[in-house]
Amino acid sequence: MRARTPAASGGAGATAADGLAVKARWFGQSTFATRTVVDARSAVVADRDLSLDVLAPLGCGIMTGAGTVLNVLAVRPGESVAVFGAGSVGLAALLAAKVAGASQVIAVDLHPARLELAAELGADVTILGGDTESVVARIRKLTGAGTDHSIDTTGIPDIVVAALRSMRARGTCASVDVQTGDLVLDGPTLFGKQLVSVVEGNADPETFIP
Repeated sequence: MRARTPAASGGAGATAADGLAVKARWFGQSTFATRTVVDARSAVVADRDLSLDVLAPLGCGIMTGAGTVLNVLAVRPGESVAVFGAGSVGLAALLAAKVAGASQVIAVDLHPARLELAAELGADVTILGGDTESVVARIRKLTGAGTDHSIDTTGIPDIVVAALRSMRARGTCASVDVQTGDLVLDGPTLFGKQLVSVVEGNADPETFIP
């Protein structure tokens, strides 16, 4: 693929194009560019008959959300999942949780429109965020002792703590975003639970995307 001009979209480093150094983009994808140069190991072969509208989100949002559910949390039929943040990553996690057979998928977000979409895509319960104490209390009431898994897509420390507190003992919380501040955990918050940081759904793009 030939790049005439490098498109700035964040990131650092460089990759070569026709002997010229091209500034690398975030994850090498150059989201807003019409053309991009990537390392061969970052190129994924896909069916030419598939629409780019379908393919484009797979490399980041879908792979991160769905990969977290399928590869990291390994959600099983009958388990419950709370997703904090119903953007592209959170909705991908929601869809994967439904595919995995989760019995209860709860979506939490600050925007009613996102929650409406989450419900349309299969969320069993939607909760308008804002007051983390009431969010945690409602999730624990809905699930008895808390969810089996939770996913934080925000990177906000208070939300990560809420995601942990909304789970039952031995639950696993996956944080998939860049943390924005110090995360302070006390004993009761983490008691018997796991917190894992996940990048790109721990997925192998060459096999996961196709």
